Amino acid sequence: MLQGSVRYRTKGCVKGLVEIPLGSVICSSFVGGTNMQAIDQSLIIVEDEPLISMMIGDIAEDLGWKVDGSAQTEADAFALLNRSVPDLALLDINLGLTTSLAVAASCRDRGIPVVFITGYSAKEVSPLCGSAPVLAKPFSPEDLDQALRRAMAADALLA
Repeated sequence: MLQGSVRYRTKGCVKGLVEIPLGSVICSSFVGGTNMQAIDQSLIIVEDEPLISMMIGDIAEDLGWKVDGSAQTEADAFALLNRSVPDLALLDINLGLTTSLAVAASCRDRGIPVVFITGYSAKEVSPLCGSAPVLAKPFSPEDLDQALRRAMAADALLA
């Protein structure tokens, strides 16, 4: 018999963390259509507005991501990258006096896909961001989910 457990975060009407022993029967939904998604990918958030960062983190966790940490400045973002190995980075382009473009370059060098989040339109910033998805604020949880999936799919194609 397999040993260990799998952690799932529930979404929808019933929220919470469910730990299921390996070898147990795992169903993909509960009554009422509440889906479960495995927590197996992590991300970091680089956003200079703390409340927006917390909101993004909550949405990401609801989508099944583990938030490894957040940073408000370019320097804090580099420190976070030095102590964490996330599967993806969510980067606000404008960090006050600096931008996250150098952080994005460092992420790319480390093989970490990036999603840019910005108050500007995607057309205004897309040349700066290369092929990374650009998500304009405000955005819905569905928009964030699609951007995360696009970034991970593009990364998988490069691997």
